[in-house]
Amino acid sequence: MLKILFKLILFLSLFFLFGIFVASSVESHRDAKKWDYIYNLDNNIDILFMGSSHIFTALDPNIIDPILNMNSFNLGSNGQMIIQTYFNLVEVLKYRVPKIILIDINCFQRSKTAPTHGYIYQNLSGMKLSSNKINSFYNTINSDEYLDAITLFIKEKYNWKRFKKIKNLFEKDKKTKRSKGFVGKKQKITEQDFSNALLDRLESSKKYPFNNENIDYLNKIINLCKKHNIKIILFRTPTLRKVDLGIELNNYLTNYAIDNEIKFYNFAFFFKEINLSYLDYYDTTHLSKAGSHKVSTYLSNLLLTDFSNLLKN
Repeated sequence: MLKILFKLILFLSLFFLFGIFVASSVESHRDAKKWDYIYNLDNNIDILFMGSSHIFTALDPNIIDPILNMNSFNLGSNGQMIIQTYFNLVEVLKYRVPKIILIDINCFQRSKTAPTHGYIYQNLSGMKLSSNKINSFYNTINSDEYLDAITLFIKEKYNWKRFKKIKNLFEKDKKTKRSKGFVGKKQKITEQDFSNALLDRLESSKKYPFNNENIDYLNKIINLCKKHNIKIILFRTPTLRKVDLGIELNNYLTNYAIDNEIKFYNFAFFFKEINLSYLDYYDTTHLSKAGSHKVSTYLSNLLLTDFSNLLKN
């Protein structure tokens, strides 16, 4: 009996160690690797950019930092919604307190039904196991989808298609350190498609439903930042989407910012000032690397004007 028990314990131990080895041998997603940068306290972060792919293709720390003489990082992830942003912020504040946090307002417009489980996994998989990580999972996924999500997470954790090459098994990620979370895109949209999008891009009185749960989480983010004396900015990238010029939505966000004494930078209205052309777009919703250079530069100068005292310290 003791021999059988010993063999069982030995088998389970070896199986467990094998599982750890296989998991560590699988290449992490780009979004997951960003957490390593957050956890490394040797990396200074004065300004943090948070949100969806809109922000990680728009704001380049390597353009912004030399202008501001500060250190910034882009923690944006694919398909992120405001609920994820809140739990991401809770995690960040365990390790560091930035001076300024800039929130991509696109994630405020996304609901639980919008992101795929894969996007949620890409963000969560790099986060350390804690009650906050578990809470993020439970609150960003509908209860009737827990089993499907867990199955996908396990599948992705041990995805043999993403096994690292032997030479890369013990190498640290250098790309994230160089890019500081920014993802540059090549211009893809055609000049004709850009022109057509501009013709349709008019202010609209169309009503876009407000998600009360998202409003609650945005309030939590604001309160958390105020508690830690962090300046918060709501930010909209200059996309070609009609929704970005929705009058009701923009009025709501403008008044919300005023009521909470925070800034709302709506770059949807800054096309002429930034001098954007079709060369500055990857597609109708994301900037190209050239466009991100323009937007990052424009934002930097705006920050210098609005937060001069804070940036000097």
